[in-house]
Amino acid sequence: PSITVRMRVSYLFFLSWILSTVWGATIYVRSTSRTNGTGSSWNDSLLDLPATLLRGNTYYLADGTYAPRIFNTSNGNGAMIKVIHATSADHGNETGWQISFGSGKAFFSGNVQFTTPNWFFSGFYVNGSSYGTTVSVQPNCQNVTLDHLTVDGNFVYNGTWQIGGACAGVLMRGAYNVLQYSEVFNIADDGIVLDGRFLTIKGNTVHNLHGCGTDAILFGPCNNGHSDGVESAHLNDTVFSGNYFYDIKSTSAFFLNNYFEVPANPIYCNRLRLENNIIFIPDTGLVAYIQFVNGIQLYNNIFWGISQGRYGGLAVGKNVTNMEMYNNIVMSINTVHLTGNSTNATFASYGNNMFTYDIQQWPLSRSDYVVPNPGFFNGIPTVNAKTLIDPTSMSFILKNSSFVKDRGFAGPNVPKIDFYGNIRDSKPDVGPFEYNSQGNVNTGSSATSASASASNTVINPTSSNAGSTSNAGSTSNGSRSSGSASSTTSRASGASAAETSATSSMLSGSSDQLQSMSPEMMSMGITIAIIAHLFA
Repeated sequence: PSITVRMRVSYLFFLSWILSTVWGATIYVRSTSRTNGTGSSWNDSLLDLPATLLRGNTYYLADGTYAPRIFNTSNGNGAMIKVIHATSADHGNETGWQISFGSGKAFFSGNVQFTTPNWFFSGFYVNGSSYGTTVSVQPNCQNVTLDHLTVDGNFVYNGTWQIGGACAGVLMRGAYNVLQYSEVFNIADDGIVLDGRFLTIKGNTVHNLHGCGTDAILFGPCNNGHSDGVESAHLNDTVFSGNYFYDIKSTSAFFLNNYFEVPANPIYCNRLRLENNIIFIPDTGLVAYIQFVNGIQLYNNIFWGISQGRYGGLAVGKNVTNMEMYNNIVMSINTVHLTGNSTNATFASYGNNMFTYDIQQWPLSRSDYVVPNPGFFNGIPTVNAKTLIDPTSMSFILKNSSFVKDRGFAGPNVPKIDFYGNIRDSKPDVGPFEYNSQGNVNTGSSATSASASASNTVINPTSSNAGSTSNAGSTSNGSRSSGSASSTTSRASGASAAETSATSSMLSGSSDQLQSMSPEMMSMGITIAIIAHLFA
């Protein structure tokens, strides 16, 4: 054969190798199967995941119970491994598939851990155990996505003492890792613990944390310090978008540098962004603590607790620089608690925020508002909020008659979309929700008209969420798409737009971002180049 023919044959072999290593095989697993097959179809499914998973493969797991797992496959060629709960909408090949295989839940009966890069783990119910962390992503991990999980700490206590369950919900370290559209609940201590860079935390619900830390009234083996919804240190270039926090005991829902804090030589967080989050914590003194951070953006969030004099809202403390704060609904800001003094806020730019109380510690800008009642759709009270049982995210939509409707700042760093993925107009509303021109807030499944006459109506989610309760609210609208970079629903596409906004305004210009290109994308580019050359 001619040299040209031999070269083309070689190219075809090389192309075949790329396709096999990057896209790999699809393996089917069903714990209730009568026999242990090869995994090549639902008719011939495995009983459990194989001892060693292969790079590039996709593993579909049917309903059932699966053993705790350490996912530690060597990164090898860098191809993504996908482990997905099979559903009617996403289950691979049709051969042998039955609707009953994916109509329930797929449980991991104990803690799950990732120790290598490039994983997509989606749709599972993970039960915590052994006073550890229910789901953990270790420091050397990159490009690990935890998607649509139900993370249940399985907390057990005898009335005053913890006697079972996990201490923490999710631990995420490393870089370019994602926790999205998941529910984290029933945890003894911390909901989410973060230590890394270029992390994305979006569309999650964190609730029912029992607070077995140092401020606790419940005690046990998980007493390792403050208990928080999010606890962080060494955190850089990270976005929190569209998350909902409620029913959290002990210290706070969000605490920067809650560990590794050395007063003489503090370790800073850098370039963080919180947007479209709802933080509702009436059981703590302060709902969030901002300290030891260089660069933080707070846009269109709700920081809400109960009125306790100078407590009940947001705490801004030591060593904060380059802070932006616009369009937030905040009960109050306390600076004395962490610093011992009020502040002149020269480190911050801010405006168009709504405060229920001015406690004379944070200097208000001319465009800030002090309004005794923001006009939440469900009438969230300022004093007796503890009486509320599992409020949904929709309870915090503003009434059409709210004073702060259309009074937000319309600057370039304002998120382009709201909590549910609705596009903000040129006169944005304060807070995480945006009314459209018809006077509605589209919640992703139907338009909700939060008129004054309906202010006492309880709105329930109209679509099921990722977890075991009906109140996760913010997790209900992100579609699960087998690791696709985009989703088809407004909630998911909205989070993507939010990340784009955050990335363009804070995280741009870093050469490290080149590392975020997935192996599949790089290999696809190589493959296209080979095909173009082959047939040129």
